[in-house]
Amino acid sequence: MLFNVFNNIIGIIGGERMNSEISKKQNKKVIIFAIILSVLSIGLLIFGFMLVSSDKVVMLQSISNLSNKFNYMFEEDHSLLDKLSTAKDIGIKSKLNLTTNDMNASLSFDYLENKEDQKSSLTLDTLLNEQALLNANLVASDNNAYFFLDNITPHYYHTPFEYVSFMSGLSSKDYDKIFALLKETVTDYIDNSDIQKEKVKVLYHGKQKKVNKLTYTITTKTVKEIATKLIDNIKEDTTLLNNISSYLKQSKEETIQNFDEFLKSLDYDQESSLFEYHVYYYGFNQIFAYELQEVESKITLEYKIDEKEMIQISCGGFVFFSLEVSKNKNQYDFNGYIQSFGLDKYPFTGYVTSDTMKLLVSFDENDFQIMIHSSKQERDNNYLYQNNITVSSMQGDQETQLISLDIDVEYYFNQKVNMSLDNSTPISEITDEELAVIQNNIQNHPIYELFQILLENPEFSL
Repeated sequence: MLFNVFNNIIGIIGGERMNSEISKKQNKKVIIFAIILSVLSIGLLIFGFMLVSSDKVVMLQSISNLSNKFNYMFEEDHSLLDKLSTAKDIGIKSKLNLTTNDMNASLSFDYLENKEDQKSSLTLDTLLNEQALLNANLVASDNNAYFFLDNITPHYYHTPFEYVSFMSGLSSKDYDKIFALLKETVTDYIDNSDIQKEKVKVLYHGKQKKVNKLTYTITTKTVKEIATKLIDNIKEDTTLLNNISSYLKQSKEETIQNFDEFLKSLDYDQESSLFEYHVYYYGFNQIFAYELQEVESKITLEYKIDEKEMIQISCGGFVFFSLEVSKNKNQYDFNGYIQSFGLDKYPFTGYVTSDTMKLLVSFDENDFQIMIHSSKQERDNNYLYQNNITVSSMQGDQETQLISLDIDVEYYFNQKVNMSLDNSTPISEITDEELAVIQNNIQNHPIYELFQILLENPEFSL
């Protein structure tokens, strides 16, 4: 019994020693494995950092940033673009009304198009100081163009005419696909070896800061090769190519031929630099400035994100347009100036909301206020855009309105051209008596008097 107890104690002690040795060996393996894993992790982290912060990645990120800002401007019109690209019966109405201290003029038109029927109509009405100036009706139907001019032609006349649709368009998906192909093409084309990198000091948040500057030179070769690759990608996308051809009113073969002719026009005898694109950033891809400079003229467009967003256009260091924008709750405040090379500077300031823009401009010691009110409505499957622009002179707080311009545009759908053209006469069959009546009506028409005034006073014309 004592032997068994002693034997068990020896076994336990011996077992602990054996377990301790095994544990030490396992700990060494764990430590070695942890070291190897740490080295690999650090290496992968460094590699990943280098990968996502390479010059090409930063350059492409800058292009993506600008592209997103551009796309945002058109997002609201996607539904209208899709409607215009698919609808068969499309109409657009517009009315412009201009009022000054001594004049009131208006122009309105209504254009309706039935694509499948190959019919369209245009009604045009103009007024000057409440007096009818020119009213006209034009219709395209049955391979003829019909026209009637109020107080000029006694009835409709027509002449042979090949129907043309003016209301075709690409869908938002087509535009998105083209932009996606362009982005893919540029991504594949740009190479790190073509990007120059340098350290520079710039003014940022009111202090001198050392940052990275990337430069990519756009040459005639760049334009030709990117355009070629983009067009090749479009040719391979049968649906997109067909939609573009339909929009251009061409066969697929004609579109391809025109693409090829366009690419041929980009041929060059010797490669030359066209633009330099600069990107400024610090830290981990913190891009804050973009520049595009025309190589020959040195005209530079700069977009910078500092305490405010800033856009400047300069030439040889001389800034002739400057705009600063900052967000203030639900509006954007802006200020800037336009400066001529004669050193005259015209400052402006204002704000923009979702439906209003106010602009104050100083010009030759006179202050002017420009107010723009805009609205968009979608009702009964129609799209209505309304805009009002007023220009006023300002003397302190006193406002004197100089000009008011109203512009209303409405897109409508699912209506048919319906005009009686039974009494129309071919132009080739017009009689001498009818021609004499038309000539007499023209000479007594208000539009003729207006042309006479413009001819006698060329300073009134453009």
